[in-house]
Order: sequence, then structure tokens, then C-alpha cells
Amino acid sequence: PASTSPRRHGGTPQEAEPVPASQPQHSDPNMMYYTVAIPEGVNRGDQFPITRSGTQFMITCPQDGLHGKRVRIALPRLRTSNLSPTRTPDADDGGEMATYEVKIPPGVSPGQRFALMANGRITCPANASGGKTIRFKLPKAIGEADFRTVKLSYNKEGWSRTVREDMTFQWVYGSDKSEEDDEEKDEKEDMASTFDTEKSAFVRQITTELIAADKGSMPTSVKTYQGVEVANYDMLAKAQPLTYEKKVIWFRQYCQKLRIPWAKGHVEVKVNRDDLLEDACKAMLGVAAVNLHRYWKVEFESEEAIDCGGVSKEFYSEVAKHIFDPDLGFWGYSAVNQMCMQIGNSPGLVGLDEEERIYQFTNYRFFGRFLGKALFDGHIINIPLVRHLYKHILGWPVCYDDLQFIDEKKHKSLRQLTEYTEEELSYCCLDFTVTEEFTKEIIPLKPNGENIDVTKENLDEYIECHTRYLLLDKYKLQLKELLLGFYEVIPEGLMSIFDFQELELLMCGLRDIDVDDWKANTVLCGLYAENKEHPSIQWFWEIVGEDFSQEQKARLLQFATGTSGVPAGGFQKLQKNEQGEICYFNIVGIDLMESRYPKAATCFNRLYLPLYESKEEMKEMLSMVINLEAGFGME
Repeated sequence: PASTSPRRHGGTPQEAEPVPASQPQHSDPNMMYYTVAIPEGVNRGDQFPITRSGTQFMITCPQDGLHGKRVRIALPRLRTSNLSPTRTPDADDGGEMATYEVKIPPGVSPGQRFALMANGRITCPANASGGKTIRFKLPKAIGEADFRTVKLSYNKEGWSRTVREDMTFQWVYGSDKSEEDDEEKDEKEDMASTFDTEKSAFVRQITTELIAADKGSMPTSVKTYQGVEVANYDMLAKAQPLTYEKKVIWFRQYCQKLRIPWAKGHVEVKVNRDDLLEDACKAMLGVAAVNLHRYWKVEFESEEAIDCGGVSKEFYSEVAKHIFDPDLGFWGYSAVNQMCMQIGNSPGLVGLDEEERIYQFTNYRFFGRFLGKALFDGHIINIPLVRHLYKHILGWPVCYDDLQFIDEKKHKSLRQLTEYTEEELSYCCLDFTVTEEFTKEIIPLKPNGENIDVTKENLDEYIECHTRYLLLDKYKLQLKELLLGFYEVIPEGLMSIFDFQELELLMCGLRDIDVDDWKANTVLCGLYAENKEHPSIQWFWEIVGEDFSQEQKARLLQFATGTSGVPAGGFQKLQKNEQGEICYFNIVGIDLMESRYPKAATCFNRLYLPLYESKEEMKEMLSMVINLEAGFGME
């Protein structure tokens, strides 16, 4: 039940969250389902306020409602209206404003807000009602941005974002849906019903599940904890195509808009180096989420220093070393790339009592807040994560090929199964279970999975279940707390301007890459082994050393090795597997007939570089691939 009664209960209204389109919707086409959490102090039958796109409603707590429980509610569908821009003869605004006419949707009352396809919302004037035409002015750049045409194109993996009718971002693959022909639509329907290792993709929900990528959504509005909107979908769409350097400047500016001024209070944090991790955890979790947007002043016990930035920088650096210490078990080295960290296996919650389980989850909420606060305050955490974790932070689609960055053997073996006959597959004696390496626990990949044999008929489902398990289900509860903590500092929508490669650079920073060290520890293979003085090799090091910026060098390294970082010991310490086996950076010469584009094998720190006919062509092709997809070649 909902009403527009002004009665309030329980403080600041919360924003209603739309129920994913993949779940059953209201039978009445004029209504939409949302979920809200019952606030603290609200009892059965009490009313509490919620907002939906700037409009407030009062919700009655159901009889079975308890504090913290999420309930499903139905609200009237957003009323929208098309704008028809008309220039008036007396408009003298230098072209910055445009006059618009709009017909008020039926049923809208004076003072009620209704949505526009151009931008934001308009409040119905006191002397107007449904069906009447009104005029008003909007900034020209905003007014002409019909939300149906807004697109965030990242030029990676074929995915882009558009705005849905409920004012949230939605992933779309390839061409815009309105431009699809019948054949493309049939193909996507087939993709939705069967798993395809080449095309199927999923996005995480904060409710710790993977859903089809085109069913996921993300807020398009960025607000302060006081409810003031600082950015909307139009601003985000304009920021997304900027260069990486300009995106970072834009991001910092909007973090400042979210920040609470120093004059309105700051947070003083006192920590002891001997108990640094525990003290940091208490500091991060001991404050209300709103205080994460305040300035923090850090002090180490028994040390005389005024925090003008240096103390905080050391605080974040030292705490990060403790958090990502593999000996603690919360995080571990990637099996594919020893420089990247992934959520650890030991906190698998197997055999833990309830108190220990809560402790484990609490730590990941702390980790999320810590990473978010460090990013919010502009501090670098020079510890790369595995690629799909950056995707989860951004709500980016994850796919089968992401497996190769966490378990190369599993990625290859699952694909190899598709080449087996029914008889060969039966010899493998596979069922829908997986055995945990550390605990030896047998985990069913689906209900009764231990009693379901893998056949050619259900092989696609088996691969999909494995993909889901390795990319999310294995640690979904830890990830949920990590994301919730992160988004308590940085609104989810604000991150939508970045792709997953840019997020790594943003969080880990651009390193000063020593090109001389890189060159000295590079092995030439293939056609270059036969001619180490080939002009293409000379051109390559000239491009990297003289033409490329630090960002481009980092992206090239990211493309060829899977991470933009260099080990503490330099390029001579590059590794390729969990055993710490040294694997030098290697450049393999290939003929232009084989490929016109550079390719990469990240597991072996290998760059396949064609024998180009000119330096200009090589630079063009290198610049193209490093801005596309890390770890994959183009054919």
C-alpha cells in the first residue's frame, strides 16, 4: 500500500529499488514493483516514507514486517512525456537555453512531478492539470538528450549501456535493440535459452546472483546522503566518452560534490601500528555511512605528526598490506597471475560457527569501505585484483572467457569437453558437482547435482554452472559485503563512466614503467628470433619509450600480461603461474598474413607482434588494441 500522505516516520526517506525485469511484474500495466527495507523503529501497521525518482510515498508496514526485512511494493508506473523543442522569438539566452512545450500526462495533479524523456522531472504548475500544454525552459544541452538515445559505449566486448524507462542503466549487446532485424532478435532469444561460451554473459546483482547481462540495471542518479542529486544519466553519458585523464578529473570533481565540507565536521582516527588492521577495521565500521564522506584526520599513536596528507597516505598503504596478506586467508594470489589478488579460499565458511561466519562477512564489509574510501580520498592501493572483480565492482558483464584469468586449466578443459563425442564424455564420469581444492568438500552445482551425469544434451548447462560457480557463487556472500561497503562510499552510478581496465588504473595508479628494464628482460621469439635487428623491433621500443604516455605503457602491459603492474623486482620477476615460475616478457614475430593486429597470451606474458612495413602502421595498430580488450587478440 502506498499514499502521498505527508506523515513521516523513521527519518530520511529511502529510495525504492526497482524489481529486476527478469522477475514477475505487476499484472496492472500501470503499476511497477519495487523493494524497500523496513527502517529501524518501524512497527507493524506504522507508515514510513520512501522516494521514487524524487516523489515521496508513505508505505504501511505489513503485519509480518520486521526491522531490516525487505518488502515488495507496487507503485504507479512513471508517467513520461515527449518534449517538442520550440524556439521563441524573444529568447535571448545566447543559445544556452531552449523553450519546450509538453503536454501534461493524464492523471497528473497540480504540484505532482512527472518524468520527461529529455531530462529529470517537471512539477505540474498549480494552475494546470492532465491534458494541458505548458511551456518551460531547459539548458539546451540537457533538453535535447532524449534518454532513449543515451548510450555509454566502452568499445569492449561489444557491450554498451542505455537508459531504461525506469531511469536505470541497462546493458545491451551489439546494435541498439530498435535497430535489430528479426534474425538478430531470434539469435538473442536463442542465447537467452542456451549457454554460449562465446556470447553469453552475466552481471552480478547485489543480492548475490548472476542474471543475464541485458536484464541487469544500475542507478543513473548520483545523490549525496542528504538527498541532493549531483549527477544524472545525461551527465554520466557525457563523461563516459572522455579520455581516461579527463574522466579522472571529472570523477574527482564529483567526489568533491559528495564530500561534506570540513566546516561541518570531520572524523579523527587514531591507530596503533601494532594493532593496525584491527584499529582500521574499528574506524571504518564504527562510523555511520554518511561519515565516510567527511574529511578524515589520521594519527598514529605515540607519533608526532600533523596529517596534511602524508599520514593518511601511509595509513592506507600500510593497512592495504595487512588486508591483502595471503597468510591471513582473506585474499590469495591468482593462480594465473601472481601479481593479482582474488578472494581467498580459506574463509570459505566451511565448518565455521555462526559467530565466526559473521566475523568473516564483517571483514569484507570493512574491505569494501576501505577500498571505496581510499578511492574517494584519492589514495592509491597498488595491489591489482583479478579482472572479473573489477567487473563486479562496475556491474559489468562477466563471461566464460574471464575464467582464463583465474583458472586457465579449467577454462581449457571445459572448452575441450565440447569436442568430445557422447561416448568419450561418458568415460569422464562427470556429474554436476565440483570439489573444493583446499577443503575437499563436494559442492553441487545445482540441486541434486551429484546424481546428474553430464551428457552432450546437458553439457552447455554444465559449463554454465561451472562458469557461475567460479565467477561468483564460490564467494558470493563475501563479494556482497565487499560491494555494499564500497558503494557506501562511492555511489554505484558514479562508477559507470569507467570500464574495468580503467578502474584498475584508477585504483592502482599509473606506475612509472622503466622501459630500459622492460627491454633488457624481454625475449624475442618466432620470426624475431631469426632477425633480432628487424626494423619492427626497433620501432616497437621507440614507440613504447618515446611516443607512448605512462597510461599507454600501462595499457600495453595490461594487454600482454593481464595487469598494468610490474613486480617489485622489476621485469626480471614476471611470473606465469601459482608456483611463482619466472616467465620473461616475450615478443613473438608473426607474418602479416597471419594477423594484421597484435595479439596476446597473458598467461605467458607474450605479445604476438606482426612484422609491420612502417612504424606508423605499428603505432596505429598497437594504439587500437590496447584500448580494446586486455588479453585477447583480434583476428
